[in-house]
Amino acid sequence: MRGRGVSRGAKASPNGLERRVLATLIDAFQDAGWRFNVDTVVAGKVPDFLRSDGLNVMVDVHGDYWHQGEKVRVRQAIFRRAGIRLVVIWESEFKADPGILLRRVRRATADVRRTPATKESYR
Repeated sequence: MRGRGVSRGAKASPNGLERRVLATLIDAFQDAGWRFNVDTVVAGKVPDFLRSDGLNVMVDVHGDYWHQGEKVRVRQAIFRRAGIRLVVIWESEFKADPGILLRRVRRATADVRRTPATKESYR
């Protein structure tokens, strides 16, 4: 699953919001093998959740306070260059409607399946 610019790193255990997001992902996508990321860094960025089924879709949970002002599209472009679709969900979005996360993950998964990464995207 490692692509260009993807290396190993370390991350703390999930906080309460991240545990709720992970439970939502696991409940909705039981065969995907969603897990909290403890060892993958993509071009210096550490996504929160990975799929263990090999599909290059990852999820980041952005706390409204800690990530304020962060440019999500720039972060997603970094992952896209590594052959990975990054889904970003903001804390306030998830709290208002967890279904937003599920719709975004379904859309990202469909996009990855339609355009599978080539070997060139992993260099």
